Amino acid sequence: MNCLLYTYKADSFQGKKDGTTPAWHSQELGKRIPNARNIRVEGKGRILNWEVPETLIEAIQSFGE
Repeated sequence: MNCLLYTYKADSFQGKKDGTTPAWHSQELGKRIPNARNIRVEGKGRILNWEVPETLIEAIQSFGE
């Protein structure tokens, strides 16, 4: 039997002003995913890809460092 092992990296993003997803949910998600990082974005809400796309891009690019 062939068995492939995958290594991946993940970020759990949350805007501190997000009124939809509670902070504990994002934190728990980040804890349960191996190698994940919890990233909280100050002063932003739910739609981070519209509000601060550069923050998301920087975080994703930093995986290679």
